[in-house]
Amino acid sequence: MEKEFQKEIERKAEKLLSEIAAFEKKAKEEGLEFTSLSKREIIDKLLGKTSRSPFIYFQLWNPSGHPGQTRLYRVGIHNPDDFTQAWLCVSVFFGIANFLPDIGVGLCGRFHQWPVLSSKYFSLSAGSSTTKDFNYTIPNNAPLTTYPGNSVLWQCCWYDVGKYFDRGGFYMTVT
Repeated sequence: MEKEFQKEIERKAEKLLSEIAAFEKKAKEEGLEFTSLSKREIIDKLLGKTSRSPFIYFQLWNPSGHPGQTRLYRVGIHNPDDFTQAWLCVSVFFGIANFLPDIGVGLCGRFHQWPVLSSKYFSLSAGSSTTKDFNYTIPNNAPLTTYPGNSVLWQCCWYDVGKYFDRGGFYMTVT
């Protein structure tokens, strides 16, 4: 039984790695920055060792731009559970937050001249993946420097505290 379980985890990891390779190829063709989980990191997430589920497994973005220019950030999300996860949301903000264990503290330190963006609520069926795209405009008054970006995957709860699942970090250099 244990061997079958390990084979199933390996099969799921290979499927995600195949998806990652396709997105990475497209990102390179378009001159976008790309990061993703390694096979070991995917397996750890599938086993629930390093995150709750669902989880973020890749991200791509425009790494630089000028004030007033519109840029793209895309995040890939996977639901390894055997049931649908509903009322999911991805929010993106800029500020020094990635190293903080409590994402709420990070939100308090966000850069206020930059937008906070959130996806529409969505559902993710068992074993499926999706992407969410965010287009944002670099503030006209943004000093020429590098800004850390953050994405947060969470679930809305209408009558209590929502549920945090995972996060990603990226950067934007204003030139």
